Amino acid sequence: MEKQTYYSPTDLKYYNSQISDDEYFKNISPGYVFHPSDAQLIVDYLIPKIKNEKLPRCLIKVVNDIYNLNPEKLADDYGVNRAEEWFFFIPKDREYQNENIRNGVAVDGYWQVIGDDETIQNNDQTLGFRKTFEFYKGNPPSGDETSWIMHEIRANYQYIVADDDLRLDDWIVCRVYHKENRWKEEIWSDTDDVIWNDDQEDVMCANGGDNNDDSDLSSLFTLV
Repeated sequence: MEKQTYYSPTDLKYYNSQISDDEYFKNISPGYVFHPSDAQLIVDYLIPKIKNEKLPRCLIKVVNDIYNLNPEKLADDYGVNRAEEWFFFIPKDREYQNENIRNGVAVDGYWQVIGDDETIQNNDQTLGFRKTFEFYKGNPPSGDETSWIMHEIRANYQYIVADDDLRLDDWIVCRVYHKENRWKEEIWSDTDDVIWNDDQEDVMCANGGDNNDDSDLSSLFTLV
């Protein structure tokens, strides 16, 4: 059996390699997960996406209509994150008859708002807003509650500084997770088949791979 090689998240050479983001995160040392905070999702990923800028490595997929897919299918089709949560960019180009419900014609349920919108702040700055949904099986308003949760995270456009001639795309980012499975412990029992690559001469961070100190790694990884 071929041995698995894992890389340190501070390995700049590996970060800048030509492999896909999915492959990159799969080969990062066990214990590290892609788990950005709401503020990091906005500053490091959503705003660059809105401004058509290059993104750092991430596990955020573009899905045109997330509400036409069951959460189980989202997890099956895009399930590579060790943190048991999934992230999606979706275009914000659709109006809803009921702002408290999200549903699609090809799904056997609907997303129902729970609670009020929350403000995402950094110090005194309002970065954006978060709306929380829970998935129900069946038809509104009498569906059966499930354990699937979704956060819709929107940027505060007043926070985004852009040139007058820069066209801003309208995107939001969603986090989807299952309450019972999130942060499920991973078991790495067969360490004989693991190769550890601890080359840490360079340190990468989430601003596109510039050298910096280890504290910047939190934009990409959380150690659990």
